Amino acid sequence: MIVAAFVVCCTLTVQGVFAIPLASSRSYNPFKHLVVLGDSFSDNGDGAYRITNHTWPADPAYYGGRFSNGPVWVEDVASKLHLSLTDYAVGGATSDNTLVQGSTGPNSSIPVPSALDQLNSYLASSNATSATARETLYVIVIGANDVLFLPTVNASQSVAAIASAVDKLHANLGATNFLLATYPDLSRLPLSAYIPSSAAASLKTYTTSLRAHLFALKSHRPHLHIALADHYVLFQDFFAHPKNYGYDPSTDGKSCLTGAYSEAPRTLCSDPDNYIFWDEYHPTRKSHKYMAELAEGVIRKAFRS
Repeated sequence: MIVAAFVVCCTLTVQGVFAIPLASSRSYNPFKHLVVLGDSFSDNGDGAYRITNHTWPADPAYYGGRFSNGPVWVEDVASKLHLSLTDYAVGGATSDNTLVQGSTGPNSSIPVPSALDQLNSYLASSNATSATARETLYVIVIGANDVLFLPTVNASQSVAAIASAVDKLHANLGATNFLLATYPDLSRLPLSAYIPSSAAASLKTYTTSLRAHLFALKSHRPHLHIALADHYVLFQDFFAHPKNYGYDPSTDGKSCLTGAYSEAPRTLCSDPDNYIFWDEYHPTRKSHKYMAELAEGVIRKAFRS
């Protein structure tokens, strides 16, 4: 299970490649720390894998407990910008467990902390100080599991939980710098091959609504610096122009690894870089690299030292 005062988004070139501002990492120094709240798109192997005592994800093809075949995008962002990374993201997490209970494991039977629970863990840590908050970029990417676990959930409810996390960080620590992110169109996940078309349509509606509500969130908080990495648009370009990113068009709608979630017999491709998706829910390492490049460009534009 998937277990993302102004919005700045990168734009597409004619060739379909996102333009990233050219700047030296050494000259970029508004932050020292990256703190992440989220789900499996941002889980660096210290989330679901730790909670399940190193048993999930179970397939040996997964990389170090991550839900991909390599490091995830927030790890790349932290590395490229020379920031310390504190990653609370957990595969299977939802925005708020009182709204939708998140879970992980082969049968999704192990409860996991929501983004709001992750926030409380961070606030209880010794690193959560007003002084540290001034040097920290807070990344909050959550919501996909809300609809995957509860198809009737409304995206506005998920974004309300995100807004609550933003407001709590600001109220408790004076935090002002945030990066949010959208998801790929959930109806385009390889999972869609195993669900009714009506369910896929609901996933599409939720994804676009979540994106719209995230854009709206910033307008109600002009006193904060909220940037948005629009991964939805990035993946739309993957789908429309796969060759521009080095993907094989014949892999559209498919994943490199199948069967990890028991939807189909287990198979593993020979070249994951030909695929947008690693398994039925998650991007490949290559896609995560593109996600990180987009996010890095957004951060450089939005937050200048």
